[in-house]
Amino acid sequence: MDSYSLVPVNILQIVFFTLTSFGALLVANQRRYQGLFWLLISTSGLMVFNLLEETGVSEYLVSPVFSLICGPLFYWFVRQLVYAKTAQPKHYLLHLIPAVVALPFTHLPQLVLLVGTLSQLAYFTLSVLLVRQYHRANQELRSDAYTLQLKWLSKLLVVVIVLSIVDLTRVNLQPYLPIPLLKTWYFYMQLAYFILFGVLIFKAMRQPETFQSLSEFEAIEATTSKPIEDKGQAVTLFNQIHQYILQQQSYLQPRLSLKDLHRELGINEKELSWAINNGSQHNFCDYINQLRVQHFKSLSQQDSRVSILQMAMDSGFSSKSSFNAVFKKHSGLTPSEYLKSL
Repeated sequence: MDSYSLVPVNILQIVFFTLTSFGALLVANQRRYQGLFWLLISTSGLMVFNLLEETGVSEYLVSPVFSLICGPLFYWFVRQLVYAKTAQPKHYLLHLIPAVVALPFTHLPQLVLLVGTLSQLAYFTLSVLLVRQYHRANQELRSDAYTLQLKWLSKLLVVVIVLSIVDLTRVNLQPYLPIPLLKTWYFYMQLAYFILFGVLIFKAMRQPETFQSLSEFEAIEATTSKPIEDKGQAVTLFNQIHQYILQQQSYLQPRLSLKDLHRELGINEKELSWAINNGSQHNFCDYINQLRVQHFKSLSQQDSRVSILQMAMDSGFSSKSSFNAVFKKHSGLTPSEYLKSL
């Protein structure tokens, strides 16, 4: 076994394999993380083949085809987070066909890696767009949208896209750069991906159940009910909705949703959304949170002994972080700065 000496990058690959295998075990029984499970299993497989190929145990290249697997599996993971129901695993097998087709061509690793990286960039970009759609749907349907954001996933996807571009550059410069530099570059790329997957597993496990707003939003958009086309009519309907919300103080409900108003008023969600967007010039989330901010300001002028957090909770906010973000957005000041200005 002396001929199979391990270098630092191989040790990192063993640790990487341990991380992703352990992560896969953690999420194995969670249906919403099927995509993440297979992504982690795939990455574990990649580490195994990298180790076998780089130590000379295997003479046949397999690792390049994994570049065609990562993108589809990552996209599957994202879809499961934002949709109530996603396509069955068999539907995603179609996206893995390019990886199978590429197997006979792994003797041309740079070509396979080029196609694989472009594939990853496409799937990662689609994932970013999907997360943005999810955030938009939350803003349109829920007053607590700020507590349901997947900003960590958006940032992680941007990092993945940057790393993919850097790695593509490394692969294409291999014939022109000295071996020591390439080995160092390769090690740090592996280290970067190791850290990224560690963050992914940690954040995914801590992510609370996401409301399936994207499914609801698309269902509402697909309804055949005729939307209000006259803006004046939309404003009139909004005024009725606004008066009801003020009288009932509906905005004090931390998890108030468009569906809740639909149940209370008997107006379909598509018309509610249209009326609020046109009448208030805000989406549902910003409209309700604006009322909450006004309520907080009213409370702050009544009793200075009540804490900021308590007044925020009494105004319908469900967390300190979301309250601070919303208050800053709507008033231009932090809550503390506002109170000092009184």
